[in-house]
Amino acid sequence: VIFHLSPELLPGGFVGVDIFFVISGFLITGILLREVERTQTISIVGFYNRRIKRLLPAATIVLIAVAFCMSLVPIVSWSELAEQIVASSLYYQNWWLAGQAVDYLGAERAPGPLQHFWSLSVEEQYYIVWPLLFVIVKRVMSRFAFDSVTVIKALIWLVFITSLLHSIHYSQTNPSVAYFATTTRAWELALGGLLAAYPHFLSHAVQLRRWLGLIGLICIVASFWVISPNSIFPGYIALLPTLGTGMVIMAGRSETWASSYSLLRLRSMQYVGDISYSLYLWHWPTIIFYQHLAGRPLNTVDAVIVVAVSAALSHQTKALVEDTFRSARFLGPQSWRPLLMGVTCIFCSLAAAGIVWGAYQEQRTSTQDLVIERKVEQSSTYQPSALEAVDDRPEVMSMGCHADISDMEPRICQFGELDAKIHLAVIGDSHAVQWIPALRQIAQENDWALTTLTKSGCAFSSVPVMLRKQPYESCSVWSDQVMSWLESSNVTHLVFAQSKTYEVVGAASREASAQALAQGYANIWKEFLNRDKSVFAVRDTPRMTVDVPECLSSPGKTIADCSSPRQIAFSRSDPIYLAAELEPEVTLLDFSDAICAKQLCPAVVDNVLAWRDSHHLTTTFVRTLLPEWRSALSAKMKVKAGVEVEETLQNDFRAEVDSIKKAARLASSKLPVAYEQDCIKKRNKDVQKVCEYGPENADYHVALVGDSRVIQWLPALRVLAELEGFRISTLVRSGCALGRVPNKKQNCAAWSQTALEKLLSLDPDMVLVSQSRGYIAPDKTAGLENAKIFASEFKWFAEQLPAQVKLMVIPDTPRLRQDPIECLMKNPENSLVCSVHRSKALPTADRPDPLIMAADELDRAGLVQLNELICGSNYCPVVEDGVVVWRTKYLLATDFVVGLAPELKRQIFSD
Repeated sequence: VIFHLSPELLPGGFVGVDIFFVISGFLITGILLREVERTQTISIVGFYNRRIKRLLPAATIVLIAVAFCMSLVPIVSWSELAEQIVASSLYYQNWWLAGQAVDYLGAERAPGPLQHFWSLSVEEQYYIVWPLLFVIVKRVMSRFAFDSVTVIKALIWLVFITSLLHSIHYSQTNPSVAYFATTTRAWELALGGLLAAYPHFLSHAVQLRRWLGLIGLICIVASFWVISPNSIFPGYIALLPTLGTGMVIMAGRSETWASSYSLLRLRSMQYVGDISYSLYLWHWPTIIFYQHLAGRPLNTVDAVIVVAVSAALSHQTKALVEDTFRSARFLGPQSWRPLLMGVTCIFCSLAAAGIVWGAYQEQRTSTQDLVIERKVEQSSTYQPSALEAVDDRPEVMSMGCHADISDMEPRICQFGELDAKIHLAVIGDSHAVQWIPALRQIAQENDWALTTLTKSGCAFSSVPVMLRKQPYESCSVWSDQVMSWLESSNVTHLVFAQSKTYEVVGAASREASAQALAQGYANIWKEFLNRDKSVFAVRDTPRMTVDVPECLSSPGKTIADCSSPRQIAFSRSDPIYLAAELEPEVTLLDFSDAICAKQLCPAVVDNVLAWRDSHHLTTTFVRTLLPEWRSALSAKMKVKAGVEVEETLQNDFRAEVDSIKKAARLASSKLPVAYEQDCIKKRNKDVQKVCEYGPENADYHVALVGDSRVIQWLPALRVLAELEGFRISTLVRSGCALGRVPNKKQNCAAWSQTALEKLLSLDPDMVLVSQSRGYIAPDKTAGLENAKIFASEFKWFAEQLPAQVKLMVIPDTPRLRQDPIECLMKNPENSLVCSVHRSKALPTADRPDPLIMAADELDRAGLVQLNELICGSNYCPVVEDGVVVWRTKYLLATDFVVGLAPELKRQIFSD
């Protein structure tokens, strides 16, 4: 649990599972051996009944609970969640995860809330097979008059030795699968079995047993730091915690205080042991769901909350579920009822999985892609949808053309006439595969031959690379095979594309790996150039900060939230780019500007979802880059233009650009009606005009007071006034903050006093105030002290209002860094480039909003929080769902404000 909450505290905390396997093997083998010695047989039904009553009810409760919490995880994860519920309920979760580990792309997915069921699956498989082996041995040996117990002990030794050797070898050759495989963990269960098979070992050596227990505890504790996620595991290093556990078991009971027994007998230890099964069941889904709710990694306070919630759930599950079913009289050990209950539990879990799967399919087949933004559900305008994007992969991946991480032989796929004058070969990893749809179409248009030579997670270089911190041996072998094939082929042009994240064996740093790989690529390219072959190197795609489809299918996330700053997306050195500088005869193809804008790498480009995870492009988006590919290749080869495709794309593009420009022009020209009616007092203008809106005979009266920031809300309030039947009065002066202190541009004290007197004469039921946070007092600079001055002045103003008048405060809106309309007219194809990060647009601790400071101190003032709806969790966009948000750097567009009317109503009339 500690490891899952904070891996840096206990890097090897995951060995708790291995300790558990040894204890489980000891207990279960002991039960079976004692039954054989006592009854000369084993009751399979009785054994299974006890395991069913012990394990299934609690596990089923957790599986059903996880299914009903599916809305807490992104919709794109629902199909995988359904699969995990099935795998967990049928106890093959470890093999399901092993399959995901083999799939390099699947291995990159965020962990699901049921991933921890893998160890329970290993245990359950052991429970099924182990007693059956004992029964078979017993029946066979009885025919030959052999001592079955002796043969069973020999069988345990055989399992221990063969599984341990297999684990040592397989953990080095295929560590991803070895971690989850039952065959690599069986020796740990067998180790516990050996301890049970020889119960009288050291039975009389009291002092030796005491020291053995203490040494065992030291081994266990040491393994928490000696072993880490980078270790080759389980392998031989797993002997440290497992043998330590064996020593503690061998030490047995000791009455002396300096012993392992004295520590483990403490009531607190016993209590944790009692709830350990339920705690293991609950802690992981609690962590996953909490992270999704918090939207960030867990901090210390979060960890405490997770532990408390997990412990509470575990206590109740132990008391109400585990104990109830384990001691239930109607579920006798030899009865058929526990078996029926077991079938019922599995059926309920499968039904829960069916509900999740049905909900996912409903979302998949829906004509609108659900994206939850603000307080309403809105349909997305991009294709493919977030749910479709996950599977929007190149067709060659389903054709068996792409080698997985365990393949050593290339999976070669060829298209077109192989004797064509131009024969193009695509070489690399999955980042090369993503470009194949575009290259296949160009090859078909030009009657070229095309060959694909790709492998997951493998750098085709002259230097060896790592996979999950271990030498990637199958990649080196595969690269040699590909090189041999290319040397004997008639390939004329080669396209290389690789991920930039590889680590070179022996490299001391990430930058050293990049340099070594660059030289390795250049060496290979030079060999082909010397054979008069053309070489194209594709600069790697940016790395997004989030899994884009997962982000877009998460509650509350907008397109801006799921985009990434370009500087971060390209922060890592690209060996391909460096290698192209070393070998200038290679043609570097760089599509970065077609994917990203100057400051931002958007999730959606021209209404096309660009990403199917955090670093692979969707096939739909790749096809939109056909013009760029044709242009890039035409420098070396004669490429047909594909005119019809380009014209269609260009027409769609022009229509989209014209639409954005039209919306931008409209937003800049469409002002609140108060401007036309001269309702805003300007500098050096003494006339104070009060404008009225809404029914004249209304029973409820709202007064708007402040500067241009408050008048921007008038369009939404007028809509509400007509619907709700209230009257609006405006008292507004441009460039003036309420109070007696002048700002650097003009003295607003006289206006504030006049406005206050006029306001009192209007006798409103509610006063709604908003003003800029940018005012600066004389002899002050922007900052906290300056903000305190204007906060104090607003409190003076508020104190003059009668007690029965309701006071509502709308803080200043976010501030953009550039004129949004001007930016949109220059960049209509990518509005996100005009957006600004929320950290730069909203108030900060050193430059706060005086209105917020004052409202926090005034009991009577209500705070209207709208900025969270204007900005996403990362960016403040300038266009939302085709609606332009801003008309200036500081003021919102009228149509956008009208769209916020329902939320404005909810907040100002909340009581």
